[in-house]
Amino acid sequence: MYINNGYLILEEQDFGKCKKITATNVTALLGTNKFRKRGDAMLMLLNIYKETIDKFYTNRGFQAELILRELLKQKGYTIKWWDAQEIGWDNFPTNKDLGGLIDIAITAPNRQVVECKSKNISKFEETKRFVNDDYEHQAQHYGYLSKCNDINLIYVFFTDEQEQMIRDGKQLDTNPALYTFYGYKVKLDREKYAAGIQKCIDYKNECLKRMCIPLDDISPKVLQYLKDKNLLK
Repeated sequence: MYINNGYLILEEQDFGKCKKITATNVTALLGTNKFRKRGDAMLMLLNIYKETIDKFYTNRGFQAELILRELLKQKGYTIKWWDAQEIGWDNFPTNKDLGGLIDIAITAPNRQVVECKSKNISKFEETKRFVNDDYEHQAQHYGYLSKCNDINLIYVFFTDEQEQMIRDGKQLDTNPALYTFYGYKVKLDREKYAAGIQKCIDYKNECLKRMCIPLDDISPKVLQYLKDKNLLK
């Protein structure tokens, strides 16, 4: 790939099969994400750019889901979850454009989708005061794809001591009484969400058709990544 006249020009040997759009890159492709630009997300879909995520956050999120499952079961819900590797990280294999993995599905007494997030307990009041649009979009994404209008965004909060145990590679007790939770219902305007998703699909398809990405859509950090990896001619 190379830069020419304000575009990053892609060549067929630069990438393989383009990935499907998942909840984590919807806001970026819409141009509303504070930390990731549209072109960054496109390069991630092409498996050209790979973000480095601290394993601590991945492990904390995994343990948060285990704890939240126990809470929901204690409250009398029938729940379902999936082994990500077994299903290829995708609950929607028949959808050619959109995919992703639901954190937790409630199957009884009524169908619900649960998006689980984890934070340090010091962020509790801030989380209650401020809406995270990116997280809400992720929850809406799975409600939209699973044709479910009962959508929940639930946070699990950890103390400093509990987070240190995660950093030390220890498995936490899943007793919900040991943790703080905050959650609420996320509204979904299906028509509005469908229009936004179509914009994401159109952007992806246009980049593939023209085999280029506008440089204005790529962050300086990602351009530097391409240079550091010697991916630019």
